[in-house]
Amino acid sequence: VTNGKYDVVARVYSHTKGVILGCNESKHDIHSDYCKQHGYEIVNRPSGGSAVLVDPQLTLCYSVMFTLDSLGLGEDVTTIYKSLVFPLAQRLGQRVCVLGRYYMRIRNGQEAIPFVGHALSKKRDVVQFDGIANKTVFDMDVIPRIIKLRELWEHDGSKYISMDGTVYTPKGRVATDF
Repeated sequence: VTNGKYDVVARVYSHTKGVILGCNESKHDIHSDYCKQHGYEIVNRPSGGSAVLVDPQLTLCYSVMFTLDSLGLGEDVTTIYKSLVFPLAQRLGQRVCVLGRYYMRIRNGQEAIPFVGHALSKKRDVVQFDGIANKTVFDMDVIPRIIKLRELWEHDGSKYISMDGTVYTPKGRVATDF
């Protein structure tokens, strides 16, 4: 696409077992010993977002690369992202919706469960749209063994994060005011 040979290229693939950490996360956010024992590769990506668990049995990965002219979506990254996510959600079925900052979810009764994650990058006139979709229901027995799950909550007007039984301030300091 960058060399002008193609206007659009799509690929679908299975990723090896791994945990992909966002730019604001570190190896302290996962259970490294469990990952090593069970063959989960740990990778850091330069963009934001949360930790993502990938496994060839559980996830399907895909990328679409295209020139801005080929799809006529303009140059604004948010507009491009919305132009891709909303039609994709509609084509995946009635239970699929887009919430918040364009997060794709699947409705399960009253809950809207995340099942797809996307990232978009743009270099000059070429866009790359990447996605990871869960092929099965979340394995809530395995995920907490790999990723240190966080609870976000407020107390007396202050925000806190609870992880592995410890409460932290948003700046990562252990909260002592309880």
